[in-house]
Amino acid sequence: MRRLKSYDEGLFVLDQASQYQEYLERKDVNTKAEIAEIFVVSRARVTQYLNLLKLPKPILQFLDNNRENKKVKKYLTERKLRLLTWIEDEEQCLKKFNEILKLSG
Repeated sequence: MRRLKSYDEGLFVLDQASQYQEYLERKDVNTKAEIAEIFVVSRARVTQYLNLLKLPKPILQFLDNNRENKKVKKYLTERKLRLLTWIEDEEQCLKKFNEILKLSG
């Protein structure tokens, strides 16, 4: 199996998540562990990024619409967004996201 260059710090958070998702959908890759091996990251890291794709649509749309905004790209990292993935109630998740945005100034 071909190994790819490790995580690219400059890659937009949704692009990294989408890359992992694309590999997961391939017929020759069956597990998150295999994706982790390909990208030379931990399985947990792959899971964390894939969980971002489960965020409410308004959040994903905001991120997608602001992918070229350097401030958004720098501030809204996987680590900051990760806590939103733990909130099951969409309304509460959106509320917390708006709080995060306010803190970014």
